[in-house]
Amino acid sequence: MTLSFLALEILDNYESIDEIKRIEASNEKLQELINIYEKQIEMAKSDPDILNRLQRKTFGTETPPEDAAFPQASQELIKLARKALAETEKTIARPAKLRKYIEHSAEKKNRLGLFYSGAALILIAFICFSAPKRKQPVKQKPEAQAQG
Repeated sequence: MTLSFLALEILDNYESIDEIKRIEASNEKLQELINIYEKQIEMAKSDPDILNRLQRKTFGTETPPEDAAFPQASQELIKLARKALAETEKTIARPAKLRKYIEHSAEKKNRLGLFYSGAALILIAFICFSAPKRKQPVKQKPEAQAQG
């Protein structure tokens, strides 16, 4: 019965846990990028020639060699790559077995079934396993007490 009441909250809880894990992974990636950028800044401070080389690479002032191959991607290939990335993100984010059970329990028809079956079990427990009725002590009539 409790599961029927709390199924949606449990599902939200697991989604929140998944979101926290994704945020933590994103924070780790950002921290790695920060470390890389700090190293690059230290290199730029120690060797001023690096800035000139980065400027040539970044702004394209350096001409590429003639035999270099530059692949061209069509819009269709880019869309397919984006779809593939989106699908991998969806599959990575969900714990499989527990999530399926919780999602199945959170459906309205299943929640109603859980509620009614729980209520039936409670009624059966009260009916079958309740304490036996106490016998009332037999009271003597006032006439019998007066004679005695």
